[in-house]
Amino acid sequence: MGIGLRLKEERERLGMSQTEFAALCDVGRKTQFNYESDERSPDANYLAAIAQSGADIGYIVTGRHSDAKIAQGTIVNWTLLEQVIVGVEEFLTERKAKLKPEKKAGLIRVLYAKFSDDKNLDQTRFNDFMDAVMTTV
Repeated sequence: MGIGLRLKEERERLGMSQTEFAALCDVGRKTQFNYESDERSPDANYLAAIAQSGADIGYIVTGRHSDAKIAQGTIVNWTLLEQVIVGVEEFLTERKAKLKPEKKAGLIRVLYAKFSDDKNLDQTRFNDFMDAVMTTV
C-alpha cells in the first residue's frame, strides 16, 4: 500500500471529503486527487497542515500508526475552537442554512485547522472561507 492510499484512509477516517481536506492545505481538489492516486507526492507544508487536523503523518509516510494521543492531537486552543463554533453557527443562522451534525463537525474541524496559526480569528477571512467551503457542501 502506497502513501496515496494511506492518505485517503486518513482523510476518510477524519470524515472529510477531498475538497474539505484540500482546503485545509490550500491545494485544489485535483491536487488532492493526484496525491491520493500517487500521481504526485505531497510536500512537507501539506503534511504539516493535515497533521494539525489530526491526520497520522507517521502512518501516511511509513505505514505504521503513531501513538494514538499524538495522532489525535492533545493540545487544543479552546478560545479558537469556541470562536470557530460560534462563527459557524452565526454564519449558518445569517444565511438560513442547515448542515447535518456530521458535516458541521467536519466543517468545524477544517476551520479550526485552517485558522489555528492565527492569533485572532479575522471575521472577514473566516466568512470568505466559509462561503467558499459552503459551495462544496
